[in-house]
Amino acid sequence: MAAAIILAGFSFALLWAAVIPYNEAPDEFDHFAEARFIAEHNRFPVFDKEPDLIHTTCYSPSGPCFTSYAAYPGLNYAISAGFMKLQHAVTGEPYHELHFAARLTSVLAIPVYLFFLWKTAHLLLTQRLARVTALMAGAFIPQVTFIGGYVNADTFSLAAGAAVTYLSVRLFLDGWSRHMPVYGGVALGLLALSRANYYPLFGLFAVAWAFAAYRAWQKDRTVRRIVLSSLMTVALAVVIGGWWYIRNLQLYGDPLGLETIDEAFDALAPLRQTPADQGATFTSLLFDDPRWRDWSFRSFWGVFGYMSVFLNSRIYLLIEATLLVAAAGLVIATHKALSEHGRKVWQWGTSWAWLMLVLLVPTAVVLSLWTSLYNDYQPQGRYMYAALLPVILLASMGLHSLWENRVYQQTVTLFVGGGMVLLNLYSLVFVLMPLYYP
Repeated sequence: MAAAIILAGFSFALLWAAVIPYNEAPDEFDHFAEARFIAEHNRFPVFDKEPDLIHTTCYSPSGPCFTSYAAYPGLNYAISAGFMKLQHAVTGEPYHELHFAARLTSVLAIPVYLFFLWKTAHLLLTQRLARVTALMAGAFIPQVTFIGGYVNADTFSLAAGAAVTYLSVRLFLDGWSRHMPVYGGVALGLLALSRANYYPLFGLFAVAWAFAAYRAWQKDRTVRRIVLSSLMTVALAVVIGGWWYIRNLQLYGDPLGLETIDEAFDALAPLRQTPADQGATFTSLLFDDPRWRDWSFRSFWGVFGYMSVFLNSRIYLLIEATLLVAAAGLVIATHKALSEHGRKVWQWGTSWAWLMLVLLVPTAVVLSLWTSLYNDYQPQGRYMYAALLPVILLASMGLHSLWENRVYQQTVTLFVGGGMVLLNLYSLVFVLMPLYYP
């Protein structure tokens, strides 16, 4: 069944990629421009130096400003360029028309993400139906399918982040394996070439690695294996992901590229102010700005176009109510475990894995708040997708913990999993298609 769900998730993303008109998604024009440049020139662009790529532009001395993605990691664009070159070689179509080929990187990242979601669910969720619920929810969340249907850096990042999350949970539960340094190094290297909002997953892996190292040291009291495994993991991650930051350092003196973009904005818009400059704070955005909260929550599940196409408000309320029920289930399950086992629960890797996944949720929220405060006011749920797997797994765990009755378990899977399938189809057929194909 898992393979069928993953295949269905991939098929839905492919369908959305075929239906969504070009540039009817956030910044697809700019993302596609990166892939097109690589396909045409066989190299990565240099920020604000290429005559046939967008340069930093500000509408006034106080902004707003926009720019290219040339300073950010470009592996996902290079993969898209590969698909574009393949179609160009077969059909002869000009590169500026190969939008669907460029979207295939996002489409193919969906089954990778789902594979690691399923593997993580297998480690943490003991009930089969709870695992199926998690996989179906993750496969058919409309927002996930949406980002899988256009050119962006989010879906590649989601797949890399899912791999790192899985390996971290595996370290907590099973400790080291002979191949873990290789798996970890590859996954961390790819994560380094992803969006910065997924960087908290480096912390998750580091804590899991330290936990596994401590357990290994307790077992045989040898340090040599720990050191060698750690060095191999770091070295492989640097080889796979570090080259981009070395390139940025050589070109701009700025490995992350963030200061380079800020300097370009400041040069053209010296009066530009971030929300923090205007007095906004973390607490004011979170508690006193209902738009930030509402848009962040709604776009976590389904907001389309340029953050302009919303679902019916009652759908978001239903999702919110379901999550509150799941939260109640988690509280009950946690209380039950602590009552039965006390402090013994902290001897189990499973407990530490769940704790770290829980902590990822507020971490992702804080990082999104930071982006809106000090960069650009953008309350977008996909900026918190480093916590997507934890949210899905925690929700499934909470719902299925409320009652062990078989009929109830099946009802939860049908309601959540089947409901997401229907919501996905509804979003495409009754929301987007009438809008783009009246």
